[in-house]
Amino acid sequence: MKKSSALFLLFPLLCACSGRTLSNEEAYRMLDSFDTSLEQITTFSFYERKSETKTTSTRTTSLYQIFFEKNFIHSYTVNEDDDVRTNNTAVENWVFIRDGMVYEVTTKDASESRKGKVYNAYTYEKDAWESRLKTAFLDIISNNQMYLYRLKNQIKTSDDSTVIISKSRGEKMLNEKVVTKGSDNKVLRTKTYDFEESLITKVTEVESYTTKTIQYQYKITTQEIMYPDF
Repeated sequence: MKKSSALFLLFPLLCACSGRTLSNEEAYRMLDSFDTSLEQITTFSFYERKSETKTTSTRTTSLYQIFFEKNFIHSYTVNEDDDVRTNNTAVENWVFIRDGMVYEVTTKDASESRKGKVYNAYTYEKDAWESRLKTAFLDIISNNQMYLYRLKNQIKTSDDSTVIISKSRGEKMLNEKVVTKGSDNKVLRTKTYDFEESLITKVTEVESYTTKTIQYQYKITTQEIMYPDF
């Protein structure tokens, strides 16, 4: 029974990494098509970026969410240090519209507040708020463009010190692994990029002592808005 369960858990992982192996030229053309698809996007209903950076003794986790249709922004950053406890910190932020006001709520520097939060409130102005959301939208597009440029440039300039492995399970899905080696042929770093529906969904960077993972989400699934009590 235990063996069957283990195989069942492993199966999705195998599926996630499977796919047809692409040549560098094929991968480049696919990245080009992602660029074209990106130009046609005009809005998102939801966006999330979650990153985690780990060393042997520290971990930093950050989350940024924006519910475009519901005018709600949420983020937090948590720092954990096993060796230096005073470096352990956590800050959470919310920005939203309520009763004709824009509220900016944070736990930063709020230790003396009764509810552990402080806030600033000001009158909602449509143009200012829409400008804020537009800037957030353009940042998402720019972030995707950055990864596409980086990978296309990597393909164009790769040499014997770089190994690029590209796999695809469909015309809008791509898994690209870039392995960089030193003069002694030992692996210095490995970066893996996942695209779904032509958008970046996961980036993993592994070096000698550090691992960084960034995950992106563009559609609301089980996410719900939770207003802070302040």
